[in-house]
Amino acid sequence: MHNRECSKNGSVKMIDNVCLAIICSILLMIYPCDLDGKATLNIDCKNLEVLSDKIDCYQTLLKSGNTSIEKEARLDAYQSLIGIYVRSGKFAEGMKTLESLKVWAETKSDPYLQYRYWHALGDYYLKLRKYEPALQAYNEAQKWMPEKIDHVSSCFLSNSLGVLYYNQGSNEKAIEHYLESLQCRLKFNDTISIAKLHKNIGNIYLKGYSDLNYTSIEGGKYHWDKAIELYESVCDTTGGIIDIYYNYAFSNLIRTDAEKIALLQKGISIAENNRNNDYLLDAYDLMSRLYVNSEKYLEAYEMQIRRNEILNEINIDLRSVIAMQSDMAEVEFSQTSPPIYYSRIQIIGSLIISFILFFVVFRYSRKWLPVGKILTK
Repeated sequence: MHNRECSKNGSVKMIDNVCLAIICSILLMIYPCDLDGKATLNIDCKNLEVLSDKIDCYQTLLKSGNTSIEKEARLDAYQSLIGIYVRSGKFAEGMKTLESLKVWAETKSDPYLQYRYWHALGDYYLKLRKYEPALQAYNEAQKWMPEKIDHVSSCFLSNSLGVLYYNQGSNEKAIEHYLESLQCRLKFNDTISIAKLHKNIGNIYLKGYSDLNYTSIEGGKYHWDKAIELYESVCDTTGGIIDIYYNYAFSNLIRTDAEKIALLQKGISIAENNRNNDYLLDAYDLMSRLYVNSEKYLEAYEMQIRRNEILNEINIDLRSVIAMQSDMAEVEFSQTSPPIYYSRIQIIGSLIISFILFFVVFRYSRKWLPVGKILTK
């Protein structure tokens, strides 16, 4: 009698454990995670360093169908993904993403989404330097733009039009739209964007006009000084300020080599922290020439040494990239069907983890899940 009862209890416990294993396996397989165990919907896509990882991250977010994702977050994902595709020369993928945004906007019947779609389409053509279709898209965006938008996106259109007219050489129209965007940005205290607008307006005043009269020079100086003040107020480390230092140093506003060197040194200190090698190569070369003009030959020699060090680093990095790409090609060639291989790993891994969990953690869990009692009656 006792042995029969023990056997029955053992059967109950075994059935309970098997049921728990099945539940754990199902939960592990349906949970949206990648092979590293990271929840793909919780990744901050912008902080990913590898470009392909960023693309996968944004695509996963947009395809998730997760209604908890805010509208602006989804729009930012669309905008970022389109920008990545255009910069990478993947124009077909960029247009495909735009079509997806268009379908979403039409499905929701939301004028604001239509405005963002047409603006994104204009930006797409603008980056391709197709100004006519870009302007047509911006005009369409203006038709859909709601009268009141309590969001910084209300400033996007005027800024884009400023860029378009500047690229076309219509400086007065460019300044008009930049100033409109500037007034809009001030409402949202967007310091970095405000600084960029001051920088762009200063560039037009000091570089865009062929006849630099007193008014344009003073206007350019005002906006560049304002941009520097704003960048320094937020301790800008993105490098947005270094272009102003560089342009300032070689504008008509700066006369002496000592003043030019002082401005370039400010830009170099930021560029060195950010490893902005393109800027450093130009700045070191120009600093060397300025030191030679000032008969400071040791300082000029030091600038050339720093420049050569960067060139050597670039050559080493380039060789490393070529070697890595060669290794990656061999690995990809040796793999026959990676999608099937990964799916099997995920299934087998989830089963193994599940059985370990129920043997270690749920061994005495019969009180929580008395399925065995029901089945062994």
